[in-house]
Amino acid sequence: MAKDKVKKGFFFYFGFFLLLIIAAVLVIFVVMLFMPGTSILGLEYFTNPGSKGVIRVEQTTDESGKAIDFSSSDFNRIEINAGYSEVIVQNNYDFEKGGIYIDNQSKGFVTSKKATDFVYDVTIENGVLKINVQEQNGFLYFSKKSTIYLQVSDKNSSPFKEKSIKITTKDGDVNIGGVEKAGLSNQTLIKNLEVETTKGSINLSGLCPSILDNLSLKTVSGNINIARGEIESKIISISTSSGSITAQKLISSEPIALKTESGKVKISEINSSLYGLFTDAYVEIGTIKRGVDLSNSPFSSSVIKIGNVEDGSVIALNGRDTDFEIGKVEKGKTQIETTTGSITVSEGLISGSKLKTSSGNIKAGVSEYASNVVLQTEKGEIDVTLPSEFSSASVINQTGKTNVSMPENGRYTLKFYYYGSLESEADLKNFKFDNVKLNRDLQVANPLVINNEAYDTRTLVLKCNKEINFNWTK
Repeated sequence: MAKDKVKKGFFFYFGFFLLLIIAAVLVIFVVMLFMPGTSILGLEYFTNPGSKGVIRVEQTTDESGKAIDFSSSDFNRIEINAGYSEVIVQNNYDFEKGGIYIDNQSKGFVTSKKATDFVYDVTIENGVLKINVQEQNGFLYFSKKSTIYLQVSDKNSSPFKEKSIKITTKDGDVNIGGVEKAGLSNQTLIKNLEVETTKGSINLSGLCPSILDNLSLKTVSGNINIARGEIESKIISISTSSGSITAQKLISSEPIALKTESGKVKISEINSSLYGLFTDAYVEIGTIKRGVDLSNSPFSSSVIKIGNVEDGSVIALNGRDTDFEIGKVEKGKTQIETTTGSITVSEGLISGSKLKTSSGNIKAGVSEYASNVVLQTEKGEIDVTLPSEFSSASVINQTGKTNVSMPENGRYTLKFYYYGSLESEADLKNFKFDNVKLNRDLQVANPLVINNEAYDTRTLVLKCNKEINFNWTK
């Protein structure tokens, strides 16, 4: 009984002690809320005026106190540097007057040693309007809402049309064009646009510029979304380490550069050629007008899907663990090599095209009159469709099944070798046809001449150790 009383007494006083601690913490918490900036036990609570305290920056903050006019010739470039503040560039009627607006509604707790004030500096130096914002640091935020506006409030005014804008943030999102409001919003025109964030997303709304000289968008982990149906720029560079890239139609006279290390890319149309750097990426592009170049840097662990390449080559060398799927290459040569991964080019392999993988399947359609086409895998299946008129093609398959579709009325010479053998008369004679299913009443011979008077044209070379199936089409 005595032991039970001791236990009950212990839990009673322990519980009472905890209640005292909780009450003390609550008192301190309430005091800090009603007395922002007061340091208690090394902690401070910070808050800001909210939407009613929106600041319009009418002049520079240095000694010159120069009036800020976006149309001024005093500067041709605007640079914004911020931490977690969102940056919006827009032309609408959210504010009665145009200019720079700062809306800081952040609040939270910070250690007293790290407490700082919300500070902004606006200067004009060497033709550059610089806007630097330093937000308050905190270890616990109730709100991180802080917004910097470059505001144009006149639908007939385009002050950035001949200016460059560069925006750099850490966690803050960037919105170019603002939110579209019927009858109350206008397109924002900018000559050059450069945006770089660490974690913030970049959004180009339907009211962003449609034509620029230079467009550069870069994030580490933020997403990049271009909502406008069509954007044209002399130079386009879009990069993210782990975020996604989405766009509808990109137009450029120069190759468009896309880079992602572990993100997703989805673009409907690229009216240019594509220069890509992809690692652990999922890439889906509908149409590319002028070719694909992935040759200058290794690409790996990716899935790359392209619907149609209209006028240009597809060069993708030094790949690793990457699957390619291309619907049609209309005019250019296709050269794709990857150590592991499957390759599909449904239509359009012209002369000099080569698809090679060490471990993976290959599916390909060869164009008419093509010559020197090579399909090669060591571990995988090959499915190839040949036209009635082609010059030469080679199918090389070490361990997998090979399926060949050919028109039955075509004229061909088929040469059979075992994988790894030399192309010589002796090697032809050593082939035994024990792995070939012709699926047609043909007299077995090597070379096998079909509807052809001589076997020096329309030659298909098969170097395959495993099963070869022929499918004859009408």
